[in-house]
Amino acid sequence: MSRPKPLGELLKNAGIVNDEMITYALAVQKVSKERLGDIFLRLRFVTDDEVAHTLADQSGAPYESLDVVNPETEALAQIPSNFAQKFGVLPLGFEGNYLVLATDDPYQSDIADRATRFTSWKLKLVSAPASRLRRAIQRVYYMAEHPIDEDVARLAGQLQSGREVNTE
Repeated sequence: MSRPKPLGELLKNAGIVNDEMITYALAVQKVSKERLGDIFLRLRFVTDDEVAHTLADQSGAPYESLDVVNPETEALAQIPSNFAQKFGVLPLGFEGNYLVLATDDPYQSDIADRATRFTSWKLKLVSAPASRLRRAIQRVYYMAEHPIDEDVARLAGQLQSGREVNTE
């Protein structure tokens, strides 16, 4: 298996960064020990969408925009909320024998190793933009833990009975 091209080179080939940006980011990386993509993001040389697309191309993982996120309930139940938030993963659904997990870094093999403590499914990682991923994890798990069906039924009952509606 050939070694993947470096992230900086892929971003440069895509016309997103130039040599000076790469040199600067690599100098910062020597001091900070951060991932190069995180440095490019912090310096605002790239967007998280550009990093996610590039990591998907580099790793061969599919890209998931997370523009519309409606994970299967059973998939969501496979990974606890605290794990999802800590490691930045979001179960999206099932494909064959695989549980599909969105992550901002498809190279984090420790995610798959750790997630197997919670699920017996084989895992398929997809690359997603970091900021959308964080928001989706928070929103989806909140909605799973606080279903609105009960609130809607309560408010509908109050409206039908002619009582004042309390939305708190």
